[in-house]
Amino acid sequence: MSKNKKNKNFDIFYPNSFYSKNSIRIRSMVITAMMLSLYIIFAWLGNQFFNLAFLANFLNLDISLLFLIPLVFICNWRWWLFAAIMGGVSTFMYAGAGVWIGAVYNIVLNLVTLSFIYLLKIFIVDNNYFLKRAKDKKNNLLKVFFKFEFQAGLIAVITFIFSVFINCLLNGLIFTPLYMNLYLNNIFPNAWFIDVENIYNSSSGQEARWFLLFIPNYWTGIFALYSAFNAIKFGIVLILIYPVLLLLFKTNLASDYFGINKTNNKKSIIKN
Repeated sequence: MSKNKKNKNFDIFYPNSFYSKNSIRIRSMVITAMMLSLYIIFAWLGNQFFNLAFLANFLNLDISLLFLIPLVFICNWRWWLFAAIMGGVSTFMYAGAGVWIGAVYNIVLNLVTLSFIYLLKIFIVDNNYFLKRAKDKKNNLLKVFFKFEFQAGLIAVITFIFSVFINCLLNGLIFTPLYMNLYLNNIFPNAWFIDVENIYNSSSGQEARWFLLFIPNYWTGIFALYSAFNAIKFGIVLILIYPVLLLLFKTNLASDYFGINKTNNKKSIIKN
């Protein structure tokens, strides 16, 4: 009898079992709701009380993404996708002027970051790329890459570099032009980034340079401001998430409650 057939029969004959499909789905729903609630609370706290005025008075230290990242590792992709979208939509509950820009930004940020981590998880953890390389080359040194401590750390470092760069790019192309057009409409009549860049770099854009640390060049200002901001933000998030992932997978939490084999992070029972 195949493994899939066994799992199917297991779920039919033991519908309320701890490892049945319905039970794991319910636990995924519960943990997603809990993490999404914490995300909304910490997003509100960051928006209200943690302003990074030394960089720019419109930047807030929001580390709420910390609560969505574990869902990528313990739940089916549908759950973290739902949480990412609803977390962004929750911006409407507390943000001020330009709320729709903030909501769209949070949705895009959540989706891009979580999707990237999901792809890294598939490549590094689920498919055991480094272990296969170690076996093929019979190199014992490569086998250290199979340890989850290394895998989680590698994912954190790659995600940090990617997130800092992609956020600078997104802000330069889309969101900063939208905010400039919203707040400084008399200077920036539209939000097309090329027009915003040209106006900003010209003498007529001098009044708007407070937006980007008074740096006279648009893209230099974008990367100077948002690389510093996102390095702080994602540095805190990824430093905090690392021990959380180790707690999940070096103990029995992930395997006991979500049917995940902590050795290779694959679902050992069924998909949730």
